[in-house]
Amino acid sequence: MAEQTIIFGGTFDPVHNGHLTTARCVAKAVGSKSVLLVPTAGNPLKSATPLAPEHRLAMLTAATRHDDLFAIDDVELYRTPPSFTIDTVRYFQQNRTDNLAMIIGADMIPDLPRWRAIDELLDSVQLLIASRPPDNHETVKRRIESLTGQLSEKQIAGLVESIIPTPLVDISSTEIRRRIAARESITDMTPPPVEEYIMQHGLYAE
Repeated sequence: MAEQTIIFGGTFDPVHNGHLTTARCVAKAVGSKSVLLVPTAGNPLKSATPLAPEHRLAMLTAATRHDDLFAIDDVELYRTPPSFTIDTVRYFQQNRTDNLAMIIGADMIPDLPRWRAIDELLDSVQLLIASRPPDNHETVKRRIESLTGQLSEKQIAGLVESIIPTPLVDISSTEIRRRIAARESITDMTPPPVEEYIMQHGLYAE
């Protein structure tokens, strides 16, 4: 069987070291040599509007330019909204491979039943659940099992089997944006080329 294509989607507003560390750990755990970063136009379940696509794409490019693990696909950025995960999965099935995996954070589990075409999605792609402290396998397992009645027993079992421990990297895009607005340092929170790009273009300053 061909190696899985691992998709890691997010607004990446901005991309930071936590994103990249999580992706590396998951790829190592499943034996994959590549992770496809897919910046999203926005989250249909959230109202916040992210930074302009061209800036987020440029920061992703700067962050991963010299790392062969990562590739970038901008398929979601210019799609007419709303953009749903299942649309992206269908795109990759048609244009790349049908052996797909996708990284999601354990915090996203409660919302899974609300995702568009969740049954088709779970049939089409393996969700690799990144679990980081203070969560552990058992706490994430209980969170998944709490979806009994909303997802099938087979779907729940598949999700439990796909829990992958990742290290705690206490960084968030929200905190980076707050620090920049407050003129505080973000050194070591993002790759240096990303910090340079942010400062060069005066991003998140207001």
